[in-house]
Amino acid sequence: MTFARIHHARAVTALAVLAALLFALTPGQAGAAPQNPNDNEGGSASLTAALDQASSGFVTAKAALETSQRRQAQLAVQMKATEARIGTLQSEVDKMAAGAYRGGRPSLITTEPAGTPLGDFLGRASLLDQVSWQNGQKLRALAKSRSDLQAQQRQNDTEVKTQAAKQAEMARRKGDAEKALGLTGSGNTAIVPASAARAARAAPRAADGSWPRERCSLKDPTSGLCITPRMYHAYLEARAAGFQRFTHCNRPASFGEHPLGRACDFSVTATGFGGIASGAAKTYGDRLASFFIANADRLGVLYVIWFRRIWMPSTGWQPYSSGADPSASHRNHVHLSVL
Repeated sequence: MTFARIHHARAVTALAVLAALLFALTPGQAGAAPQNPNDNEGGSASLTAALDQASSGFVTAKAALETSQRRQAQLAVQMKATEARIGTLQSEVDKMAAGAYRGGRPSLITTEPAGTPLGDFLGRASLLDQVSWQNGQKLRALAKSRSDLQAQQRQNDTEVKTQAAKQAEMARRKGDAEKALGLTGSGNTAIVPASAARAARAAPRAADGSWPRERCSLKDPTSGLCITPRMYHAYLEARAAGFQRFTHCNRPASFGEHPLGRACDFSVTATGFGGIASGAAKTYGDRLASFFIANADRLGVLYVIWFRRIWMPSTGWQPYSSGADPSASHRNHVHLSVL
């Protein structure tokens, strides 16, 4: 063999070895994130945007409603205590008024006999002043308690109006989601009972109970790109619950939650995304979807897509399909989007 042929053979061998290494290190179709050139999450850009807006608006209104309901419950306790305090004070003031009506206001001039020693006179004067001060305190406390009760009642009226507004907002957002999905009926039956799922740790909320907007600020452990703190929290909670199969979160896309770091695709197999799930893989996906749904309030779930259906807090499970491809129709992975 000539030197040129030897050199050529070595070069071909080196390229073959390099190609094999690259193939081993780079996920193939079975290990790559689901891709569809026309649609990144099984729906059009307009549908994804409409569902995002409808579901985020519903969840935000729901959080505000629950916060208002908690405030109203606290007000009910405060009002009950204030009413009890008013009752006690009113009884004492009534007794004081009845005594004054029967005997009149005590006077040292009329009640002290002539020749009373100065020390006794001053002592009795101090006692009467003390009684008068105590009575005045009761009257002031009664007036303040009544004022407090009125303020609490006004706040309660405000909470009632707030709740009515938030309930109307939730109904409107639910209608928006149904319209976007082209729905006319109620949601489908849940895949498995949500109560069977493990409780997740709650993601942090704002002091008022709302879900603050988050940036794509943490490193995505599945792609090396970025992910939001809330999505990272949901990812960790899923893994802590035993759902540790192949997952891919942030990926470049023209629309949807993935490029924003607010979505992850959880494969139902250990090595990547393949064909249509069946058997144990299908059961795994059912359980994972149920886990996210059962913990929707704790994780800030926007929607879950699995096996040609989408779950949103406002609508429950509804039909959702885009073609026959297992990835586009979400029949090999559970898609999770968070606020």
